[in-house]
Amino acid sequence: MLLPEDVGHKHMKKVIEDTYPNCAYEIRGPEELEVEGKFMYKFYIFIQVNISNIGRQAEDKLQYAANVLMIAQGREGDIPTRMMETYHAQLNASPEGLHIRKCQT
Repeated sequence: MLLPEDVGHKHMKKVIEDTYPNCAYEIRGPEELEVEGKFMYKFYIFIQVNISNIGRQAEDKLQYAANVLMIAQGREGDIPTRMMETYHAQLNASPEGLHIRKCQT
């Protein structure tokens, strides 16, 4: 992560924790460098990601995409009620629909 020299650790930690909630991480650095005439600090962020949920999340994302396609083809009636409820919950959770989450507990 590259940050201007006047950005503090609190800002960096907030960015990490907001982007990867519930994940353990370690910050190493900084290295001083210059980018386009501006002095920056380069930090290495090591994040422990729980991969046990990735398969389920990938399955959910594929099912969401399949539902989107079936609805676009006018086949909404072919989708079981429970699957449509899940689809609408995912759609309402984010303007872009379902995304694979980085970490979950």
